[in-house]
Amino acid sequence: MNNYLLGLLLVPGLALAQTQTTATYPYLIKGKIGKLNAPAKVYLMTGLQPTDSATLRQGQFEFKGTTPFPQ
Repeated sequence: MNNYLLGLLLVPGLALAQTQTTATYPYLIKGKIGKLNAPAKVYLMTGLQPTDSATLRQGQFEFKGTTPFPQ
């Protein structure tokens, strides 16, 4: 009986140990385009879809984030 209870207590711990952790890779993209100010925006595109946007400040922009795989 004690072994049965011990087994039941270990099952959730073993199930959680099976989860796979995914690594994330940070990125920082900085740039300057002329001397434009808000409301001008730049867009970070992945294929044909915009992934992120940033508002220009004195022509400068910055994208920060993480990605699940290096590119």
